[in-house]
Amino acid sequence: MFWKRVVFGKKKNRKLRQPGDSTLARLFRFLKGLTSKKNSARQGKGRIRKILKETSSYALQVGRVLGMITLVLSVGGCLYKLRSYLYHSSSFSIGHITVSPLKYVSAETSSSLTNLYMGRNIFEVDIRALEKQWALLPNVEWVHVRRQMPNVLVVDVVEHEPVGIASLDRNYMIDAQGVPYRCARKEEEGLFPVVTGITRSWYQTHKEHAEALLRQAVFFLKLYHGHHEEYARPKIEEVRLVFHEEGTESIENLVLYLESGIEVWLDGRSSQSMRQGLVYFDSIWRNVGKKKPLPAAILINNRAHPDWIIVRGAEEEPLL
Repeated sequence: MFWKRVVFGKKKNRKLRQPGDSTLARLFRFLKGLTSKKNSARQGKGRIRKILKETSSYALQVGRVLGMITLVLSVGGCLYKLRSYLYHSSSFSIGHITVSPLKYVSAETSSSLTNLYMGRNIFEVDIRALEKQWALLPNVEWVHVRRQMPNVLVVDVVEHEPVGIASLDRNYMIDAQGVPYRCARKEEEGLFPVVTGITRSWYQTHKEHAEALLRQAVFFLKLYHGHHEEYARPKIEEVRLVFHEEGTESIENLVLYLESGIEVWLDGRSSQSMRQGLVYFDSIWRNVGKKKPLPAAILINNRAHPDWIIVRGAEEEPLL
């Protein structure tokens, strides 16, 4: 019978029959086999669910990656089109270059630096390279180049303002910061006072200190040429810096050589002593400046007797 075949395993369940087994033992093994098949079926379904879950997670991640790639490609395409428009559109071709008013840089030099960029795309101009070209000019102290949309290039230039000439074994123009920035031309040597007392070799080895001393000399020149209500002070041809005997550490005296040949000695140790010396000089010049002959020297640096002022004539005789 069919149930006997199933229970006793004559055909399909022959493995259930073992020598010496009773009918009850065979039935128990058969039921146990059915239970294990159900458990294996459940485990198989669990594995399938787990695989489906992992597959859906991987698919979601792949979808996100593809979405990001699509977004990046879209943004990159837009940027490429924008760059192509900015660099090839005629709207951004330089049509005008504005340069700040120049006093010492010639118009030919300015045109030679700026005309090369006319008609070029404003975004193709190397701003830093153009600034370096301007900075190489000896009269230029500071320069800044900027773009003014859509097609204007602006060059802001600050020039060195000469206030004197430094004699460093050769004459150099100096600005208000005491910086020698270029060689003086022959036609300029009579227009500015000459500062002497510093050698070129000492300047090269003590550059910062030398420029500080030159700034003190420039400060005095500004005081001297400042506005004076009563009269105009005589023109200075040379300012000699006299230092302490131990070395070039600080200014001890200022020796002025005026255009009329008068030699004036002032205390140059501080700005206060310079101002006080000019007050004394003005009081003396009101008395002797209009007389003939003019004195040969005025000494306002007597530290032993600060209230003494010595005015010497051409024959070394005191006038006052």
